[in-house]
Amino acid sequence: MVYVNIDIKVQQDVEESHSYLVAATTRGRRGITEQGRFSLSPEVWRDVEPSLRAVKARDSEAQEHAQKVRDFGKYLFNCLITGNIRHLYESKKQEALRQAKVLRLQLILEPLELVSLPWELLFDEHHAEYLCLTQQPRTILTRSIKEGWSSGHSRSQVRSSLRIVGIVAAPRDRPVVGEREKKTIEQALQPLIDRNQVILTWKPGKYTELPDLRYSDRIDIFHFIGHGGFDENSRQGYLEFEDDKHLSRAISAEKFRLSLYPGTQLIVLNACETARGDYSNIAHSLASQGIPAVVAMQFKILDSASHRFAKMFYTLLAKGLTIDEAIAEARYDIHNASDDSDSLDWAAPLLYVNSSNILSFRLIEDTPLPAVDSTMNRETIELINQDTPLPAVDSTINREAISIPDADVPASLQPSENVDLPPLPQPHKKRQFARAAQQWKGLPLWGKIGAVALSLILIASAIAGMNFKKIGGLDVTSYCIHLSYEEAVEVTGKWYCTGASLTIDMAQACDWQYHENNLTADSQDPNNPISALCYDPQKHLMGGIRDMKGYCVSMGYDTFNEGKTINDWECIHQQEIDMTQACSWQYSRIYVQARKDNNDWECYSFFG
Repeated sequence: MVYVNIDIKVQQDVEESHSYLVAATTRGRRGITEQGRFSLSPEVWRDVEPSLRAVKARDSEAQEHAQKVRDFGKYLFNCLITGNIRHLYESKKQEALRQAKVLRLQLILEPLELVSLPWELLFDEHHAEYLCLTQQPRTILTRSIKEGWSSGHSRSQVRSSLRIVGIVAAPRDRPVVGEREKKTIEQALQPLIDRNQVILTWKPGKYTELPDLRYSDRIDIFHFIGHGGFDENSRQGYLEFEDDKHLSRAISAEKFRLSLYPGTQLIVLNACETARGDYSNIAHSLASQGIPAVVAMQFKILDSASHRFAKMFYTLLAKGLTIDEAIAEARYDIHNASDDSDSLDWAAPLLYVNSSNILSFRLIEDTPLPAVDSTMNRETIELINQDTPLPAVDSTINREAISIPDADVPASLQPSENVDLPPLPQPHKKRQFARAAQQWKGLPLWGKIGAVALSLILIASAIAGMNFKKIGGLDVTSYCIHLSYEEAVEVTGKWYCTGASLTIDMAQACDWQYHENNLTADSQDPNNPISALCYDPQKHLMGGIRDMKGYCVSMGYDTFNEGKTINDWECIHQQEIDMTQACSWQYSRIYVQARKDNNDWECYSFFG
């Protein structure tokens, strides 16, 4: 999927209470930043909250309340998309339409009080449509912890199946939840489970079970069903688990994150209040503390909508869509399937991401090993029944069998007759072992050389005759994480472990290249596709950046990643993956080989 990206960052205006600064930025060679300002009183949201609850409850005046919610969506849209930012938004929207791309808006909210607002309800009055449901062009809204999108690739996790661990926490002192939601998830995922694309496991909802998650088998996705909230004193979001008496026990976002399996990529929070509260609510807190992606429900939705969302969302993840695309498609599906035009169930899911590389999963088929044929033919059975002794082995080696030039062997060592090799030692016969050792000591030098040579020939022949057997797929991302990198990426047919990246400041790179200060970088060097042109303060051309890798190394990185424009390039920590070594690590075997089958890497073993 190809995108047109706009970052929208909101910061507190220190000069005025309830006033905020907006900066909308586009990336690339012609990157633009437009700024704006808006005011938003807490009373505005408090006034519209009852209407949102009324729409969800589908009461007799739901249509009137729906209009009020839509008006609030207009208000939020006009707060963000105003003045010059509106012109930038419209131009990028037209660009996405012309080029058949997806318009993706990344929302970075710094003020604590703005995080709990339902920004997914942004309504574009000019086009008379909710932004999250816009199809011309397709539009995606994502909340992010970090600024900037990567132009290179999605954060693709290679898996043979998605491992989902679910927990239903139903304390007796909280409203009943659990079985109905659990059944909905199971029904939605059953087709994927039947195709072995998903492995779903349920764990107890007691807080004492949480430490076991950290040391469990791999967890790709953690799905929580229960209650959560926000502690004003600690400024932390929390989830509620069960204590030993089945009463509620609040677990903070930080403790919950530390209890998870370290490689967990996605958390889905199906809880009453997990997306509400301030900056440190549970969903935002988890993303802030390093979880790559967190999906949370802003409010409770119908069972039918919940079923459709889970089925569509997980199915699209299994097909390899990025998580933000899967969320967007699930919204459309809920909206299109609803008989109630005023329903807002589609707006309930929100997505927080903590990476410029949007998460996706790529499933590979894990081909089972062939069954071993344990049958015996008639001749074998008859031989066993007859208890026929094995024929004796001729242990002599004659002069012709091992041809060694006479000139290379002293005359005193050249035998005139055949030499007998010692018989093979038999089990539990110590005397025969001792006799064999004595006979070996008595062998002449050429006899010992011949015996060793024959042994090596037999061993080499045995190895050459071994059949490689497929033992499974290769999880290169887990291997890279094992090496303390962030992820694995494929670039022009080669796989690399990559770590943190740094967008290259071309002006700073110019200063490094020419040992100057205050140089500027402008446009791409026509003679060098991996360089910008450098100018001094008087606009005199200095030349291009000849050693981009050298600059990155000077910044503590290994290499650089070329972007489509000079503003997209990154310094990156990168190491090419030895696939055979990765197979050896994954399956804890020595004699392995990595092969690329149908564009997917598979692991084979000498011994099956």
